[in-house]
Amino acid sequence: MAVGALQGSDPPGADAQNELQQPQREVTVSVGQTLTLNCTVSGATVVGPVKWLKAEDKVNRTVYEDKGSFSRVTRVVNPSNTDYSIRISNVQIEDAGTYYCVKFQKGEQDKVYMSGQGTNVLVHDQHLSSLLGLLIGLLLEKGVIGLVLFYLFKRRMV
Repeated sequence: MAVGALQGSDPPGADAQNELQQPQREVTVSVGQTLTLNCTVSGATVVGPVKWLKAEDKVNRTVYEDKGSFSRVTRVVNPSNTDYSIRISNVQIEDAGTYYCVKFQKGEQDKVYMSGQGTNVLVHDQHLSSLLGLLIGLLLEKGVIGLVLFYLFKRRMV
């Protein structure tokens, strides 16, 4: 299933009673924190699972579905036939990317019935940010000291 096929997919023959809400467009989280991605489905009488997929290159990887075991990923409200929000614990840099909540229509091969707009997850590494801040601080400090010495040297030359 291609990534483009998921972006805001409307179900064939959709009506106002069928709705999948994935309200977060973008979420920023730091390494080690817990991330919550929201998704609710209402009015969908079509039989089939709801899954969370992460867009990776030209394919989508299943991040969560009700069957199976997924380390670090759990349902927020379990069981629920309408709330499919998930939590990802101990977020890592590789968790950055776009996540889609997708309702499938059951068949020999499940097919996409409805999809959310996608949530872009940005992950910041606080340790890397701190190290970068320290490095910039040192460079600025050395630069300021260099300017002061240059000014004093130039003043003596005059």
